[in-house]
Amino acid sequence: MSKRMILPLLLILGCLHSYGQGLHFGAKAGVNLFKVTGEGIKPGYKPGIQLGLLSSWDFNNKIGVQAELQYSQSNATRDANFSAKYINTNNPDGSAKVQLGYVTIPLLLKYNLNRYFTLNAGPEYSILFYSNEDLLLYNRDAFKRSNFGLSAGLTVNVQPVHFYGRFVQGLSNINGIDDRYDWKSQQIQVGIGVDIK
Repeated sequence: MSKRMILPLLLILGCLHSYGQGLHFGAKAGVNLFKVTGEGIKPGYKPGIQLGLLSSWDFNNKIGVQAELQYSQSNATRDANFSAKYINTNNPDGSAKVQLGYVTIPLLLKYNLNRYFTLNAGPEYSILFYSNEDLLLYNRDAFKRSNFGLSAGLTVNVQPVHFYGRFVQGLSNINGIDDRYDWKSQQIQVGIGVDIK
C-alpha cells in the first residue's frame, strides 16, 4: 500500500485519538454491488460482500470526518465480445467469471442533517490484493492493482446502530491489458454498522 496514503491516514487517526470524547469506533458489513464499465466486460451490477472498521470524529453537531478500512468483494463477468476486443491476449479457455478482492480506505466528510440522517462524501483509495481471473494468456493480470474513486451516500443513525447506502464512482482506468479501452468501476454499497465506542 502506498506510503503516501497510509501516513496521512495515521496522522488523521492520531489527531482524532488525541481529542478522545468525540471519537467513535465501529464495525460495518453489507452488500457490495459492483460493475465495470468498458469494452469486453459484461454490463450490470454483480453482488459481493463488504466488511470493515470505521473511526469517526464530530467537530460539532453538524460536521465531522470518518475514516474506514474495509474489504470489498467485487465480481464481474467477461462479455461475449472480449475475444474480439483483445484478440492477441484473450485466453479462449479462461473462465468468464471474475472475482476481485479490494482493501479500501475511504476518507469521508460527514454532514449531520439532524440526529438521524448524515450525508457522507469523499475520496477512497483501493488496493487489489486478491484476483481470481484468467481472462488473458500466460497468467497475465487483466486488472490494475490500484483504484481511486469518489463516494457519496446517506447514513441513517439509530444509535448504536446505523444503516448506510453509498455510491462509489471509480476514477482510475483499471484495465491492465492495454490503453485502448478504459474500464471504470462503479459500486452501490448497502449495509449496517455498529458503534463499538
